[in-house]
Amino acid sequence: MTAFEKRLARSSARYREAPRIRLIRRLGRPGAAASWMGANAVQRASSGPSTQLHEGGPDPSPARTEDPGRRAVSLWLRLLGAHNLILREVRRGMGGAATLPQFDVLAQLDREPSGLVLGELPKRLMVSAGNLTPIVDRLVDDGYITRTPSNLDRRVQIICMTVEGRKAFRRMAKSHGSWLALLLAEFPAERLDGLIADLDELKGAVRGKLQRT
Repeated sequence: MTAFEKRLARSSARYREAPRIRLIRRLGRPGAAASWMGANAVQRASSGPSTQLHEGGPDPSPARTEDPGRRAVSLWLRLLGAHNLILREVRRGMGGAATLPQFDVLAQLDREPSGLVLGELPKRLMVSAGNLTPIVDRLVDDGYITRTPSNLDRRVQIICMTVEGRKAFRRMAKSHGSWLALLLAEFPAERLDGLIADLDELKGAVRGKLQRT
């Protein structure tokens, strides 16, 4: 068989391709679907979910599953955004009464009438001991807390809130609560309890994962 005859045979084979493929190609031309299906049918098809025609018929794509990493980042960014927005306004509302780190330390001591081991504070506040030291020093200088060695172990220090410190903290806490309530006034009050419970559960899940790793 000559080269010309070989090319002619290949052309004939392509011409004798399956009728279904030829139909698909013909329908792919502009206006072809309208002439075959009718205008109303085309309009109905265009309003529904689209599928691609293949030799074996429609081939719907599998449902797209969201990447867990993207979902986690999206949640984290929203939490961070809400936190930063509220934090900025709370700092402005507190004025010069105390810094937020000082307020956090006083809030922990307000729950412990008999005092707290100094080494426990970094764990509760999730900060380093080095960052906490100047905050404690300032509160001691202001007369809001005391720092004394433990009777059982002189290397262990116990910090307690003074009477003046407790009074100052209660005033700050009342102002703090009012300011936060004002910031959250646009959020439905009936959903706050559920949100608090969800965030507690989220924090517990993260903490549990960290403890297992």
